[in-house]
Amino acid sequence: MNLKAKSRDSFIFYRSFYEATRELPISEQGYMYNAIAEYVLIGVIPKFEVVSKLIWILIKPQLDANIKRYEDGKKYGQRGAKYGKLGGRPKKTKKPPRNPVPRSKKTL
Repeated sequence: MNLKAKSRDSFIFYRSFYEATRELPISEQGYMYNAIAEYVLIGVIPKFEVVSKLIWILIKPQLDANIKRYEDGKKYGQRGAKYGKLGGRPKKTKKPPRNPVPRSKKTL
């Protein structure tokens, strides 16, 4: 069980997940959708039949990347929130334009 995933309340479900599973029989589609949700939200590693396992192999890396991004955001989010409260980057001060010296036209 992945304990880090337990604190999640939501996750991204991509169109590619739907497209990969839509040709499965309805009962296997339901099992796949539950497996995806339980893996991301609770950390349960699912067991599959052959065809579903092939689809899972394609989907799992994206789920793992999203879990990592979520965990990294929680870890570094506190620092980002602190700096966000400061209002962001200071505005640049505008320097008055220099008075350019007019160039004389060169005569040939």
